[in-house]
Amino acid sequence: GDESKLPAASFTFDGGTHWIRPLRMWFGEVSSVVGVMGKAVAHMAGPSMSQHVFRFGSGKTASFESMLAPKAISEQPFFRIQGSLGEIVIDGFGGGARLYSVGDSDQVVCTEFCHAGWDVGYQREYADFVHATLSGSPPQSSAHSALMDLRVTEAMVQSDREAKWIDVASPGKV
Repeated sequence: GDESKLPAASFTFDGGTHWIRPLRMWFGEVSSVVGVMGKAVAHMAGPSMSQHVFRFGSGKTASFESMLAPKAISEQPFFRIQGSLGEIVIDGFGGGARLYSVGDSDQVVCTEFCHAGWDVGYQREYADFVHATLSGSPPQSSAHSALMDLRVTEAMVQSDREAKWIDVASPGKV
C-alpha cells in the first residue's frame, strides 16, 4: 500500500466514524482511547482492523472492534452493545435490531426493534443535507459532531503508533 495515504485510506478511518458517532450519542463524548490496528487486506493502504477501548466522559467504557477481511467466515453484526441489563444487536445491510434480555424465569427474551438495515438510520441525515443545500440554511447537526468523530479516529491511530492511552482533545482545545 501507499504509506502516504495513511491513515485515511483505511477501513477503520473511513468506516470508523459511522460507528463512533452512535457510541458518542449513547455514552457521551470519548475522553481517551487505547488500542491497536492491523492489516487483513493487503491491497488497502491503511489498517483494515482495529481493537480499541474507549473511555467516555460519562464514566462508561466500550470496546471498539472493526475488521474488514478478504473472506469473512460468518455474518457479524454491525453493533453489539452489551450491558448489565441485556444486549442490543444491530445487523448489517440485511437489517434488524434486537434487544436480548433475561426474563422473569431466567429465559432469554428477544425483542425486535426493527427489520430495516443499518443504512436506513441515515435517512434523516441525508434529508438534512439536501434541505441545507437547497435552502442555504445551516444543517441541524453541527460541524462539531463530525470533528469529534475525526478526533476519536485520530486518537485511535496515535494510540496504535505510541502504544499508550491517548486523550481525545475537543476542537478548539488542541
